[in-house]
Amino acid sequence: MWTLVFLFFTVLSKADTSRCKDYYVDVGAFCVQLVKTEVPFPDAKEHCKGFGGKLVQISSLETLKNLMDLLQDGDGYWVEVSPTLTGQLHNQDHDQGYSYNKGPHASELCHIIFKDSQLRRVNPLKCEDKIAFICAHNHVQPQKPKRDIRSWCQRFCFQSRKAATTKKPPATPPQGTVPPPNLEVINPAQLNNMSLAKAIKTTEELVNQLQNVVKDIWIVPLVAKASDILTQLMTSSNFLTPSAQVNASDVLLLLSEQFSNTMYLATNISMENVSDSANSLFQAFDRTMRASLENYYNLTAEQVNRIHDSSFLSVDNIEYTLLTISQRGLQSYSFSSSVSSLTVARVNATDLITKSFTTEEPAVSRVTFPVSAVPQNVNDSLKPLNVQVLAMSINPFCYASDKEIIGPVVNIHLSNDEESLEIHDLSEFIKIVLVRNESSSSNNPNVNLTKNQNMSVAVNVTSVEESLVVTVKPDIPVPLVLYLGFQVKANSSHFMENISVPNGKTKERDDGYTWVLPPEKLNGSGTYYITVSISNQSIWNEQEVMPFFISVFATQCVYWNYNQSEWSEDGCQVGPQSTMTETQCLCNHLTFFGSTFFVMPHVVDLSDTLSLFANVTKNPVGLALLGALIGFYLLVVVWAWKKDKEDVKKVRVAILTDNDPAFHFRYVIKVCTGYRKGAGTTSQVVMMLYGSEGQSDPHILSDPEKEVFTRGAVDVFLLKTRFLGELHSLRLWHSNSGSSPSWYVHRVSVTDLAAQKTWYFLCDSWLASDLADCQLDRIFPSASKGDLMSLRYLLLSGSVEKFLKDHLWLSVWTRCPWSPFTRVQRICCCMSLLFCSLVINIMFWNLQPDEDSEPGQFFITLTQIKISFQSSLMLVPVNLLIVQMFQLIQVQIKQVNIPQNKLRVTLAPKPCSKEASTEQLLKDLKDIVDFLHKYIIQVLGENPTYPEGSNKQLPLKHLDDLSYLIQSFICVHRPTQENSTRIIVRSPQQCIFLHYLYRVLENLMIEVSSVDLSYVSKPSDYIQAANVIYDLREHLQNENVTGATLPSSLTTSFPVTTTQRTRCSRMPKAFTYMCWVFLFAISAFSAYYMVLISLDMTKEKATSWLISMLLSFFQSLFVLPPIKALAQMVILFRVLRKSNIEDTSEEQQLHGILSLLASRPDWELSGWRDQNNPVYQAPANKDIVSLKKQKIMERKLYTLIHDIIVHIVFLVATMIATYAERSPNEYMLNKAMQSSFSDTFSNIRSIEDFYSWSWGTLLPNLYGNYPGFITDGNSFLVGSARIRQLRRVLNSASNQALYDSEDTDSYGPGWVPLRGVGNQESWWVYHTETELGGYPIWAQLGTYSGDGYVVELGMNSSSASSVLTQLKKYNWLDSYTKVIFLEFNVYNANVNLFCLATLILEVNVIGDFSPSADLQTMRLYKDTSGQLNVQFISDMVFVVIFLYIVLHQILRLKTQKCSYFRNYRNLLDLSIVAISCCNTGLYVKRKLLHQNVIYRYHLDHTRFVSFYETAVIDSAQGYGSAFLVALMIVKLWRLLNLNPNLHLITMTLRKAWTEIGGFLFTILILLIAYSITCNLLFGWCISSYRTVLESAVTIISLLIGIFDYEEVLTLDPVLGSLLITTCVIFLIFVVVNIFLSALLGVFSRERQCPTPYEEKEIVDLLLLKLSGLFGIRKKQSKSQEEAKDKEM
Repeated sequence: MWTLVFLFFTVLSKADTSRCKDYYVDVGAFCVQLVKTEVPFPDAKEHCKGFGGKLVQISSLETLKNLMDLLQDGDGYWVEVSPTLTGQLHNQDHDQGYSYNKGPHASELCHIIFKDSQLRRVNPLKCEDKIAFICAHNHVQPQKPKRDIRSWCQRFCFQSRKAATTKKPPATPPQGTVPPPNLEVINPAQLNNMSLAKAIKTTEELVNQLQNVVKDIWIVPLVAKASDILTQLMTSSNFLTPSAQVNASDVLLLLSEQFSNTMYLATNISMENVSDSANSLFQAFDRTMRASLENYYNLTAEQVNRIHDSSFLSVDNIEYTLLTISQRGLQSYSFSSSVSSLTVARVNATDLITKSFTTEEPAVSRVTFPVSAVPQNVNDSLKPLNVQVLAMSINPFCYASDKEIIGPVVNIHLSNDEESLEIHDLSEFIKIVLVRNESSSSNNPNVNLTKNQNMSVAVNVTSVEESLVVTVKPDIPVPLVLYLGFQVKANSSHFMENISVPNGKTKERDDGYTWVLPPEKLNGSGTYYITVSISNQSIWNEQEVMPFFISVFATQCVYWNYNQSEWSEDGCQVGPQSTMTETQCLCNHLTFFGSTFFVMPHVVDLSDTLSLFANVTKNPVGLALLGALIGFYLLVVVWAWKKDKEDVKKVRVAILTDNDPAFHFRYVIKVCTGYRKGAGTTSQVVMMLYGSEGQSDPHILSDPEKEVFTRGAVDVFLLKTRFLGELHSLRLWHSNSGSSPSWYVHRVSVTDLAAQKTWYFLCDSWLASDLADCQLDRIFPSASKGDLMSLRYLLLSGSVEKFLKDHLWLSVWTRCPWSPFTRVQRICCCMSLLFCSLVINIMFWNLQPDEDSEPGQFFITLTQIKISFQSSLMLVPVNLLIVQMFQLIQVQIKQVNIPQNKLRVTLAPKPCSKEASTEQLLKDLKDIVDFLHKYIIQVLGENPTYPEGSNKQLPLKHLDDLSYLIQSFICVHRPTQENSTRIIVRSPQQCIFLHYLYRVLENLMIEVSSVDLSYVSKPSDYIQAANVIYDLREHLQNENVTGATLPSSLTTSFPVTTTQRTRCSRMPKAFTYMCWVFLFAISAFSAYYMVLISLDMTKEKATSWLISMLLSFFQSLFVLPPIKALAQMVILFRVLRKSNIEDTSEEQQLHGILSLLASRPDWELSGWRDQNNPVYQAPANKDIVSLKKQKIMERKLYTLIHDIIVHIVFLVATMIATYAERSPNEYMLNKAMQSSFSDTFSNIRSIEDFYSWSWGTLLPNLYGNYPGFITDGNSFLVGSARIRQLRRVLNSASNQALYDSEDTDSYGPGWVPLRGVGNQESWWVYHTETELGGYPIWAQLGTYSGDGYVVELGMNSSSASSVLTQLKKYNWLDSYTKVIFLEFNVYNANVNLFCLATLILEVNVIGDFSPSADLQTMRLYKDTSGQLNVQFISDMVFVVIFLYIVLHQILRLKTQKCSYFRNYRNLLDLSIVAISCCNTGLYVKRKLLHQNVIYRYHLDHTRFVSFYETAVIDSAQGYGSAFLVALMIVKLWRLLNLNPNLHLITMTLRKAWTEIGGFLFTILILLIAYSITCNLLFGWCISSYRTVLESAVTIISLLIGIFDYEEVLTLDPVLGSLLITTCVIFLIFVVVNIFLSALLGVFSRERQCPTPYEEKEIVDLLLLKLSGLFGIRKKQSKSQEEAKDKEM
């Protein structure tokens, strides 16, 4: 075994003794490089210098022989021969095999060496021949350092895996011209559209294909490209098989080695390209490691080890290439990726111990070496050392160990150019800081220390391997003493360990307050007490309370033991600078390091209650809150107890006093009054029921024992009437009397006790003379199952009712008396839940660190909102437990007491007289006609109009009306003539109603037959009436309506379930007491614990907690309950298809009382009726708008409201999207750029002025003290500045046709025309717009293209000054210059804005410069603040609404066709759509241009990149957004035109147009006159009047107050004063005032006689809806008030 090891290392040592690079050949004294490139002899010398060597010089015969052995037949190479060897070769005999031809002057000759001992000298004229050459390198190849492993055995194992997994390609340069491999054929993008199976197979093929071509890569950019391809292939771990991952790791290693090999051949390559290639390799390493860890469960241990070894060796190759091969001196490189970070540095021994080596995100770490880390054999302090720090945010050894590593895993490697340095068993520790990405929160709060009182904190230690770290942070630096106790509290006399802090060795205030307790100082797991005491008692003379923060956590520093394949801690310990966010490890060796982290559970010691309460004066927030809540609770409980006593009286079934003893069918009427303002009534409410077998008499719903129909009340009545069959309608009216007669009825349910059926009537209507539609009499149809499950009911009525009942806090006020859950129980549950919420909230809040806040400010932070949501969600199960616990308590039903009336049994009715029967017939006919008329209007939505011209007497007139109404009802549901073959399918409601009509006609037949014709004036009328009734009945029979009993399927009722009819079993009596004990116990514990924790906090933190608690309370009060109620309603009715809408517990209470009434005889439930009471007569019919017309108006109203809401949302989204691209800082940046550059730029008039301005203003302001930034130090110069000019054609001054044309030729320096093709400098070469990436510019004197002659000034002031000097020297700007553009771009990261500066100098016709500046500010990068989410949401809303509008316009165009374009409203919408489309296109175009220019900028940061086209598109988008917002506001004006004031203004402008048109024409004439006059008088001297158009603009500015009077008066005081005075008098005081007078006249006439408009009915309907919703009563006229007073 040991022999094999020795042989292995012997082979390795021999393999590594080569003194030359891999593709150099050792010929003894030096290494040679055979270069196949054919060049002349002088160029061969230069090429060898570029390779880091020189042309080989043969100085001995041995060297000559060795070189000849390397050559092939026929190959010749340029060499040099030393004078010594020249003489030897001349004197030797040719028989020795050497051929040497001597010339007269050896020093002037060139030498060529051939195979077979041929060394020739050639004539100097032949030295220009192109052949290959040989370079010599005197330096030897340094040994590549190997990875340092923990021990030699571990290193041997690692190198064995390395030898098994890697096969190094031959390190020989390509012979001749070898084309590079085509990497374009390996396209990972094709995997995106493949199935999983095909993608897996294709990925493996691509990896193998890449592996085959890697060995042919000898160019550094191709290494980067291949690495990028490998990164893309490894991106999706789902596509990788185990073999593909192993092959990918081999490819990574091969690429890293090829990267090293290509660096030997690379010449004149920038380190930027080398660094980019290294970064690409590191990204591939990151993806390879990440994929292996994501799929390690599919890999064997051997495969994982092979992947890791290859990956880590590739990192070594990257380090070796960057630091050793490049030989750039002392330098460092840092790379970062998704999970890994790498820092490599080449430093000397002095810098090694004075610097810290840091890795960046995502794996942050810091490494500091001690003096002992420098090897003893490194005597020279300037000798370079290589440092590698590799950090990974994921644990690369998670597959082999279950230990949880928190934070980064770091590998540290130290080497020099000859070998890897073994660092172990150091006398001093290497400091390794491992930073966790997310700060861990401590659950240890702020504590307050007072005089003569030590503060103890208890923690529960569960691990015996980790160190305990205690950090104390006082507000002010004071000396402290920390004591440690086990199981008992520690003090100055009894303790396990103690320490005084700070230790005085640290400079920072917080560093010295850390106490690290290693495991050997602890007694195992258990509870430990840390006691804090102040050693300097004199501090209490200045402080009464000392607040400080204590954090306690457990951590462990470990390293990866390769031998045992586990994490070990030998040689590592936790450092004193460990904090909650980072762990400091002190280790004496190098390898992979990691750390564990665990926040110690904080144990509250309740024995310190008195000490906590002693600080109540410093932090009274918790105790004050508790006192306020208890006081509030006591007040509310007293009120709730009184209300509960009153509610007991309301839980009763009122027996109607007008029940007829002749009838025996019992119905329970349950009336629910709404919760709207003023919903209760003081009027007498009358009800009638209509069924398939007839109708009931009118009954007054009253209860002598209580007040009925109050707001939110549920009143139950017992009604006795005749058999009604299946109910179809309910009719309600009231007497409109009392102080509050209006009534809002929510719902009525009727239960047939005999049939055990329930009908629901969804009312939700006002019965009032001054609210809504002012109706006192309404008919409501019975609700079907579909009506109960409709979204309209669920969203409006059902969810509101559910919310009011289930909202625990609100139900204390709105509690239904029938609910067994009393108000006292509810308020007790509320307070218990509130205390629980306080405790949960404060426990969450106590986990958060203190947040800095300014005193006196009330603000809400994201932490407070997050904690409030967390506590609200945790409170949900507690809420359900506490509430449902009381729901199980069943209230005992008391005995029903029936009031004894004086007369409970009425006498038998006397037989009706002959005259009375006739009157009864007429009365019944009138009632039936009235009911049918209202039913057709209110239920069916039709508006029947009785036929005119009928002069018949009453019986026949009523019968004609009845016949017409029945025909109207039948025609509503009969098929139309166009679809007469359609089968009639009637709903149960319609069938029941037709059956009711049939019964009515039968009863009328009986009544008509009983009329004695001898007592009527016209017997023929009654005979005819009988015939009419008979015909109507026959007509119904033709409609398949008979008097037979309806089948059971035709019903709208709901069965009474068993749970409603029977009472549930009561819980034991002791359960009631158990509920109360549990409730008070949890409340007391929560309140006590809440106060303790609040006292243990600072006042500021307690105040912040209180704000968070209020937010949580607000959410539980207003946010969650509505969502919960709506979700329950939807789930119950839409998902579970539940049909019962009544509360189960309330129904059990009701049926419990009804069960007691079931045994009572009918005579006890009967009363008597006053037939002369006018309340039994329904109110007279008012003008009722038909339901159909009302629905049409409602549809228009809802459509209008929908359009307004959609348009407002669209407008808001548009404005947010528009202003998100704008910033108020644009003006400030623009102003700063103007003051720096363009203020003095306007003074340039000649070329000399331009050069003077450039040296004096441009360069000092463009290049600041900080590299890359302009003078202000805040704006970054993006690329180089550029000067571009357009020129006129040479010698075009005498040729007018050529004068305006543009020169496009290329020249030599000094604008010398070129003859033939030669080397052209770019300054004198014409570049097209495409080459420059330019864009046309619109300046003052014309529009110019984006091409021309360009010069870039460079990235620093010296370069720019040199360029300007050369330009001036060679007259780059001369008399043929047409226009000059000075362009540069800056970026200010503070405000996230780009400023694109284009300074323009145009040559006018007189040869003078006209300067102008175009500064465009725009935002290209998205804002990183919180408004990004808002902007994204607004963009999404904009797109959705835009697509909706486009679809709506397409449908409208399809419907209206050509008339669509004749409506100005449609044209307005079309304009909005068109501009929105343009803006969207411009937005996409701007994004694409932005990506393009940023890409071009990143290709070369030193070149100028034109952003001008992007700025133009951005400006166009801004103008389009402005017009879009303006048009949308105009449309909003049109939509809001239903407002009377807006309609008044619109009509005024429309009518006044004919009158104001003449005034506008007069103003236009005067404006033109004054413009021409001012142009003629002042245009020659004042720029504002240069043209007639500019003169007009100046005159308009005069009218609005923006005018420079001085320049006019200075030029000509007399004419200037005259013109200004007359202009003001005529245009302002005369014409404008007359114009306003005409406008006001039209406004006055329109206000007195307003023009009617079609939206008036919609406005009235809207007011009607609002009055009903908010209970706003309408103003009554004097006649109505007088009539009401008479009634009262």
